[in-house]
Amino acid sequence: MNKLFFSLIGSILLILSLQSFAQTNIEAKALYLSSFPKHIQWNTFVNQKAIVIGILGDSTLVTELSRITSNKKIEGKKILVKPISTLDVADCQIVYLSEYTLEKFNEVFESIKHLPILLITNNKHSCYSKSDIVLVIDRINKKEKSILLNKKRILEKGLKISNNLLELSELSL
Repeated sequence: MNKLFFSLIGSILLILSLQSFAQTNIEAKALYLSSFPKHIQWNTFVNQKAIVIGILGDSTLVTELSRITSNKKIEGKKILVKPISTLDVADCQIVYLSEYTLEKFNEVFESIKHLPILLITNNKHSCYSKSDIVLVIDRINKKEKSILLNKKRILEKGLKISNNLLELSELSL
């Protein structure tokens, strides 16, 4: 009976700690994503009223990022966070692919590769060379650099990167 009780308590504690880690991970990703518009400069959307961050594949991240950015403005522009499909990516300044297959990544990449849209992925797949920024998920809660920055790709799109972001990142190319 005691063994069963302690096993049950251990299982509950494990589930709670995993939920806490997942929530912390979502919050950390949302904080990173909310900070990128401050450190990237676009020249092509001067007349727009919002900086649009599109999230493909993670509704909890959309909710958290929307909460964090709800009252923030960057250079007078609101930050608008929305869930997107592969058809909506060209309407964004930042696209984050949270959950994706290689086929879906390639579809998004091909549709925006020449546009001034920042493509951010996580490190679950090997799309480093085509992503503009990679969030290294397992480093987020550590004191290590959690951002891989593809400076060459970002500059080729006509985007400008702040020195602060360059210092906080590990350059991938």
